[in-house]
This record gives sequence, structure tokens and C-alpha cells, in this order.
Amino acid sequence: MTNLAIIVSRRDFKENDVLVNLYTQNHGKQVTIARGAKKFKAKLSSHIEPLTLVESLIIPTKAISYLASSKTKESFYQIKNSYNKLQTAGRALNIFNHSIKENEADQKLFNYLLIWLRKLEESKEEDIEYLFLLWMIRFLDILGYLPNFKNCQSCQKKLLSGKQFFNFNTGSLLCSNCQSKYENRDLYQLSENAVKLFRFLASNQERIIVKKTLIKELNIFLYKFWQYQQF
Repeated sequence: MTNLAIIVSRRDFKENDVLVNLYTQNHGKQVTIARGAKKFKAKLSSHIEPLTLVESLIIPTKAISYLASSKTKESFYQIKNSYNKLQTAGRALNIFNHSIKENEADQKLFNYLLIWLRKLEESKEEDIEYLFLLWMIRFLDILGYLPNFKNCQSCQKKLLSGKQFFNFNTGSLLCSNCQSKYENRDLYQLSENAVKLFRFLASNQERIIVKKTLIKELNIFLYKFWQYQQF
């Protein structure tokens, strides 16, 4: 099967082969073997690097699929030549890889990953963490994991100003009055401005000027939230 695909990761396999993890446009996540790709003159070797958009030919078998050919379409050189961009893309792909099951196609997810990588490619260094925050919010939204930041999970009242407390067990916020009903170890405190920023970005993926401290606060929280969803 021929597919547009994004190379998510690769690792050595046996003496001369490489295990290549791709997210394809039409067939979702595919773990394949690139035979002989470690050999010195292997043509396939330069076309199976992570963070590369390729046109791939995958041959499925009962045991495992084989990557018969791979042709580079986009290399994302600006990401690979920037330490901060490369690190951020690596974080995003790691989260992506651990969240996605094999053979489950999602056109929306493929399109967004490609669009996000292109934005990261063109971004300024000072916008990288902001772009990662956008990635986390939209990625969780597409997967259906986006936390509820609208009403208090306990009393169902609209959340007022002040400190907010997130309950990882329920995936929802609690108002300051209701948080006392729960043990502190189950709660995560968020600032009022962080909650407001999340609400805005959950419905608007446009660029706005925002304090770096808020971006950092939300990035830490969303990563913890994603980790909680994995267990």
C-alpha cells in the first residue's frame, strides 16, 4: 500500500535492518521493517529519518509489515537544525507515539500533525513553547481527552474568579468551595489566568501575546494530565 506518511521514530533491528514507525495518511500508525537499511550504500537509509514526510510503500504480512520504499517529500530542515525546535518536536512525537494504536487511521490527526510540524518549521525561537501548548490542546481535543474547564465538577456551578483545583480522577475542575471535599493529593492547583488561557486556546488556535509563565504552567499541567490518561 502506498501512503503519505510521517516518520515518527526508527531504531536498529537485527544486523542490517531498521524498525521504522510511521503515521500514515490512510492506515494510521504502522510499525515496519526496512530491510538492509543499515547497509553502507542502502538507498532507503536517508529516507527513513524521524521528522520526515515521505511517500511510502508498505507491504503487509501476517507477522509484520515491510517498508519496501520511502521517498522524502519534506525534511523539516529548520526543525532539525534548531536544538529547541528538535527537542519540542521530539516531545510531541513521543506523546503522539504513546497515545496512538496501530492500524487506526485518523485523517484529522494526520493533517494536524503535518500542519503543526510546518508551523514549528517556520516559527521563531520565542514561539516554540507556545506552539507546543497549542499542540497539546488540539491533540487532546482530537483524541477526545480534553479536560473540562467549564463548570465545577461537583456542584456544576460556573467557575468564578480565584484559584481553581483540577481533579485528575474525574478530569474536571473544582471550585474553591468544593475542593475541600477531596483529598489534596488528588488535586492540582491552577491559576485563574491559566484557566482563562486554556479556555481561549481550546476554541481559538490563533497567536496571542501571553506571559511565558502561563504557557509554562499550562504545559506542565497538560503533560501531567496526559500522563494520567495513560494509566
